[in-house]
Amino acid sequence: MTAIKNKQSYNIIETKIPNMPTVQAVLGENSYYLYSKYNPLRDSKIFAEEEYDENIDNYLVYGLGLGYHIRELENLLKQKGDQYHIYLVECNLEIYKLAMENVDLSGIINSENITLLLMGNNKSSYERLTDILTVDSIKIAVHKPSLNTIPEDFIELKYLLEEFQMKQDTIVATSKILDDNFKSNINNYDENVDVLFNKFKDTPLYLISAGPSLDKNIHELAKIKGKAIILSVGRAVRPLLKANITPDYIIATDPSNWLYTSQLKGLNIDVPIIVLSTCDKNIMLNYKGKKYIALQEGYLPAERYAKDNNNSTVKTGGSVATTGLDIAIRM
Repeated sequence: MTAIKNKQSYNIIETKIPNMPTVQAVLGENSYYLYSKYNPLRDSKIFAEEEYDENIDNYLVYGLGLGYHIRELENLLKQKGDQYHIYLVECNLEIYKLAMENVDLSGIINSENITLLLMGNNKSSYERLTDILTVDSIKIAVHKPSLNTIPEDFIELKYLLEEFQMKQDTIVATSKILDDNFKSNINNYDENVDVLFNKFKDTPLYLISAGPSLDKNIHELAKIKGKAIILSVGRAVRPLLKANITPDYIIATDPSNWLYTSQLKGLNIDVPIIVLSTCDKNIMLNYKGKKYIALQEGYLPAERYAKDNNNSTVKTGGSVATTGLDIAIRM
C-alpha cells in the first residue's frame, strides 16, 4: 500500500473558555477542531462521562489532543480512589508538541496513574501497545477527533481504531437499550421466575420453538394438553393459538422494542409470561397476564439485583430457546 502523505497543518485557536485553546486541523480547504472552539470543557466532560465505567479501572485512550478529556476522565476515576491507570497513546508528534507548548500537561506527564505512549513506527512501540492491551480489565476509548490526525505512516492502526469505534458504537447503543429495558422491567413485574423452580418436578414439560418442526407437529401437541406443561417462545404463540392450543407459559427474551407488538399485542390471553430482565419493556408494561422476571447471568445489573433480592439467575446463550431450556430444566 502506498501511503499519501498527511499534509495537515495545525493551529492553536483561542476559545470562549479562558486558557483553554483548541486545535484547528487544516487539510486543503477543509478544517476541523479537536475540541469545540466555543466550549472545549463541555466536549471533554461528555467524552469522560460516555467512556467512564464504574467497573473499569484501566483505560487505553487513543488521542492526547490538548489533554482536557484525559483530565476529565481522571477526575471521574479519582472518585473511586487511586487504583486506576490510564494508558494514553498518541501517534502525532506535531499534536504532542503543540500540547506541550500551549497547555500545562504536567498533571498528565507526572502522574503515576497515567502512562503516555508516543508511538513510533517501529516494532518496540507496537510491542508496548500489545502489552498494554493485555492488561486485565482494560477498556479502549478513542478520542474521535484525534483519529483524523493520525499520520499516514500509521494508516493500518487508524483503520483498526476506526473499525473498533464502529463496533463500540453499536455495543453502546445496544447497551443503552438493555439498560432502559432493565430499569423499566424491575419496576413492573409480578414475581421472580424462581418461584416456579421445582414446581413441576413430576410433570413433563415441552419447550416449544417456532419453525418448520412446529408446523409439522403442532397438532400432536393437542394430545399432551393437560398432561404436560407447554412453555412457548413468543414467536410460537400465535401458531399455537391458531391450532387451538393455549400454552401454559410463554417466555420472551429479545430486547428489541418491536417484540411485544409483533408477537403478543392483540392476543386475548392471560397466559403467564416469563420475561428476561432486559427484554422489550413493552411486555411488562402492556401484557395482561401474570409476569415473571428472569434475571440473567452475564449482565451485571441483573446479577446485582438478584443478589440484593436473594433471587436466582438464569443462563442465556444468545437465544430464547437457550434461556427457556435452562428455566424448563429448573421448573
